[in-house]
Amino acid sequence: MSLALFQAAGKFRLDATRLIVSSPITTTTATTTTATLPTFAVTSYSFSPNPVTLGGTVNANISITSGTAGTYTLNIWRDIPLWPDALVTSYSISHNGATTSKTCSFTPTIAAAYHMELVYNGATLWSQPIDARRLTVSTPAPNVKIENVDLPSEVTVEQNYN
Repeated sequence: MSLALFQAAGKFRLDATRLIVSSPITTTTATTTTATLPTFAVTSYSFSPNPVTLGGTVNANISITSGTAGTYTLNIWRDIPLWPDALVTSYSISHNGATTSKTCSFTPTIAAAYHMELVYNGATLWSQPIDARRLTVSTPAPNVKIENVDLPSEVTVEQNYN
C-alpha cells in the first residue's frame, strides 16, 4: 500500500521529522485453495469412421481406466484455425474407478477437424493431442456426369515458329 493510501485512511500523520501511527496497521495474506484432481488414464480414443463425409454419423470412442470414480464430461470440439474452437456437443460419462468405455454419436454440420476433451468438475483433465486420430470431416465430392461426348479419333497439332 502506498503512503498516500495509509494517510487517506487516517492511519498515520507525518510530522516534520517522524511518522506517527495513530492505529495499528494490519495486513492480510492471500490464501490459496487447491483442489485434488482425479487420477485416471485414457487408454484409447478414436473417431469412427475417420475421415467422414459431411452429413455422416460419427462415433467418438473413449476408454478410461483406473483412478477416481465419478462423473466426467466428454466434450467434442470443432477446430477453428486462428480462433477459439467451438464446442459441438458434450456427453456425461460415469466412471466406476476401474474401466469405463463410452461411445457417443454425433453428426458434424461443418467440414472441419474435430477433437475430444475430458473434463471433471469444470477442469480439463485431458485433451486429444494433435495427431492423425483427430476427426476429419470433408464435403462430398461433386457428382459430375459426362454423357455422349464426341471426341475426335486423331488430333493434328501444327507448330509455327515464325
